[in-house]
Amino acid sequence: MMDYIFNTDILLPFSMLRALIAVLGTSAAAYFDLYNNRNIPNSLLYAFLGITILFDIATMPLPTLIYAGAVALIVALFGFVLYRMGQLGGADVFIIASIALLLPVQPPDLLISAMPPFAFPFILSVLFVAGISFMLVMLATNVLPAFAALRKGKIKLGLDKYLYVAIIIACYIAFIYFASTLSFFEPLYFAIFTLLLASSAFFIIFRELIIGNMVEMVPLSKIDEEDVLCLEKMDQRLIVKYNLARVLTLSELKRMKKFPIRKYPVFKRMPVFVPYILFGLLVSLVLGDLLLLTMKLSI
Repeated sequence: MMDYIFNTDILLPFSMLRALIAVLGTSAAAYFDLYNNRNIPNSLLYAFLGITILFDIATMPLPTLIYAGAVALIVALFGFVLYRMGQLGGADVFIIASIALLLPVQPPDLLISAMPPFAFPFILSVLFVAGISFMLVMLATNVLPAFAALRKGKIKLGLDKYLYVAIIIACYIAFIYFASTLSFFEPLYFAIFTLLLASSAFFIIFRELIIGNMVEMVPLSKIDEEDVLCLEKMDQRLIVKYNLARVLTLSELKRMKKFPIRKYPVFKRMPVFVPYILFGLLVSLVLGDLLLLTMKLSI
């Protein structure tokens, strides 16, 4: 089966089978992310990516193959930067790249409603939903502890916090004023934008508390490959002296055996993300790009 995607020149052959492979591969990774202490086997990641590449080469027309490869390369490079910053897991990058290769554009087969005639990279739809859902869960699990700590005086808000929040509010007012003069934004778009800014303000104010809830002081023997150091909780002189990296590779762990540091602050309670990618994938397969659907675009 070979369908034109929203009146573009990009062909997506065997789109239903592609969607099935993407869901199965991401589901398997999500299972290990949840029930194997965030350790997804490398063999699963390599197999998922390998099957994806072989399937693309065997079935995709050259223009679509080039487009899929370009999209996957861009998101993989961006994901790698986030990985090196400790903001994204290495396994997450593999999963995102595999989905981008399998489904470079929106597959129409499972959609329950029509979509605007655009061929935006499908992975952006997936990550948009994954990011929003992740943020909502983080917000829900941290709101009560944060305000309880604030009420008990465990958190002191400095002038810089108020300044950041004031800037966010000013940007929000400016956006609402500008957007109200346009005609293609749906109320849902304003709701999502409001949520994003409110969440940003919350995480800025309570950043130290949220980070503290994820960090444990552990000896080197309990640190695993790809664990993330919380450099903010370490003596900056030690970081410079030993040239400590945020994300710990095997070579970095071997090097750290020579250091006299007894315990390290490590993000041992970081939330998983692959299940949110799976959720974003399923929602986007059925509903399409939620960001586009929040705008009044003609079909």
